[in-house]
Amino acid sequence: MKKHTSGGLFIAVLLAASFVITPFTLSAQDKEKPAAAAKAKPQAYPFSGKLGAVDKEKKTITILGKEKSRTLFLDDHTKIVKNEKAATLADAAVGEDVAGQLRKTADGKEMLVSLRIGPKPAVEEKPAKEKADKPAKDK
Repeated sequence: MKKHTSGGLFIAVLLAASFVITPFTLSAQDKEKPAAAAKAKPQAYPFSGKLGAVDKEKKTITILGKEKSRTLFLDDHTKIVKNEKAATLADAAVGEDVAGQLRKTADGKEMLVSLRIGPKPAVEEKPAKEKADKPAKDK
């Protein structure tokens, strides 16, 4: 006859308890997510296009689109660069290429996080590393 040990019973009780407790902990976590999501800043996303208009007083730029134009807003935190150097909105000219990052505000405006005026800077190509010839293995 085999002797029954309490080890198997102990594991069975722990497993059953975990099934009972898990739904309560998951529902508590689900209730906390909306509050955390509301506090987090919206993710920035990229844009690019041709500059259609600049309004220095309203701190806006207009990007020309295929179907319609978009008005993007600037604030004091917007980082502006031209030719890889710090710039201002006064340095922007209609017709130039522009690109950068923006995010939507609570009221639905597209606020610029960063703005690059002019063409994309050329990327220096790194020389390819030469592969050393590996000697063939003799069997």
